[in-house]
Amino acid sequence: MPDLRDPVIRRIVSIAAQGGVNADEALDIADPARHPRWNLGPRWIEFECGCRAERFRTLVGAANFDPIIFRGLPEQAVYDRACPRHEPSLNTYVHFGGYVDFNQWRTARLKMITGN
Repeated sequence: MPDLRDPVIRRIVSIAAQGGVNADEALDIADPARHPRWNLGPRWIEFECGCRAERFRTLVGAANFDPIIFRGLPEQAVYDRACPRHEPSLNTYVHFGGYVDFNQWRTARLKMITGN
């Protein structure tokens, strides 16, 4: 059973319930033990493909081209590592901000928007 204290899990369950999925099925959908496409930890969201995003409550000066998961919600996550499969799409995404690739964006903006 997923940890309902986790705000990301609660959000997944809430969206599933709003979509008309019964509560038991929604819990199964959000259960990472049954669907291990991602691992939600207190600091990181790690995807089975190799991508990783760090969780934050506040971001400073985030722009539309920054690769952020759950943008605008109380808790957001910013990509800090991209797998070879998803790096081309992230390169396209950050290109709108004038960056050549994800690595250039990461070097220039990650610390600035996260405060780390």
